[in-house]
Amino acid sequence: MTIDYKAIEEAYEFVSAGPLYEHSALLDRVTGAVLLHSESGDLDEFPEVIDPDRFLEIPTRSELHLGKTLVLSFVAAYAPAAFGEVLDLFSRKGAYPRFKQFLDRNGLVDRWYAYEGEETEKALRGWCAARGLSVAG
Repeated sequence: MTIDYKAIEEAYEFVSAGPLYEHSALLDRVTGAVLLHSESGDLDEFPEVIDPDRFLEIPTRSELHLGKTLVLSFVAAYAPAAFGEVLDLFSRKGAYPRFKQFLDRNGLVDRWYAYEGEETEKALRGWCAARGLSVAG
């Protein structure tokens, strides 16, 4: 079965939004459907027993190492002189808003979003490939 990349990407964005584990998503290997669930209210009915041979849990940003690790990779590539400054930002709470300010001050906002999008797509396609999923789109 071929899985639609956009469906995987949207499910990934859904599970990565909000507090960790507030949202979850399952990919049905048989039908290709994506089921979404939120602790704040069910969106889809999850099966009572989740067969791991049939269903895959869509990973979060942190599970794909697309949080702080990605930020530091970006800074090392595009603003290496500021690596220590950005590393310091991530030693305290509220790092992402301060990182966004850093990007704005340094004219790197567009480059960051392009980099983040490219790396996210690579990670999601790699995740699919590692699970034997064929991806279209």
